[in-house]
Amino acid sequence: MAFVSCVGSTFSGARLSAKVARPSAKISMMAKSKALPFLEAPKNLDGSDPAGDSQFDPFGFTTFFPKAWMQEAEVKHGRIAMLAALGFLVEEFVRLPFYSAPHLIVDTHDYFVKGGPLLQILIFTSAWELICGTPAIFETLQGSSRKPGEFWFDPLKLGGEDEATKHKMRTHEIIHGRTAMIAVSGMIHHQFLTKMNLVEQLSTGKIMPGA
Repeated sequence: MAFVSCVGSTFSGARLSAKVARPSAKISMMAKSKALPFLEAPKNLDGSDPAGDSQFDPFGFTTFFPKAWMQEAEVKHGRIAMLAALGFLVEEFVRLPFYSAPHLIVDTHDYFVKGGPLLQILIFTSAWELICGTPAIFETLQGSSRKPGEFWFDPLKLGGEDEATKHKMRTHEIIHGRTAMIAVSGMIHHQFLTKMNLVEQLSTGKIMPGA
């Protein structure tokens, strides 16, 4: 009888613990993404690195790849996009006398691919990434204090000295980089459709194809 009562109490205790555990599981299932409240929050974007972490990962990239690796890629692409967005505007007002490439950026790409300069840029940037970028990201993945995208290049001292300012500037950089990536995509798309530069589109009001 003692054995039966012991087994019975064990099963009843298991049922009780299961009942108690269900609400916590339900609560974790209900955690929603900050950016997309209709989706569950990505499990690897838990806010442990809050700079720019809006829990936006609808395709689940951070589930399959290390979060630091994806953050490194985002920061680098954001920086390139910010430079590209600035270049889109500058080239409409500043033209070097020896520059003979086509007027539109979308045509310039093909021009420099055929001429060879873009191949030189590809080789240089690939070598730079291999020599400097790869060791840096592996250092981060191994648990060092290095933040994704951190190369300690701050000649104007804009990043600040204290941690609060550094965090603020990192967040600004990530947000501006994301905006620039979307903006550059739109600039290229509009040039391809309208065959006009940005200033031409805005000054003539022809922001839509065929307008």
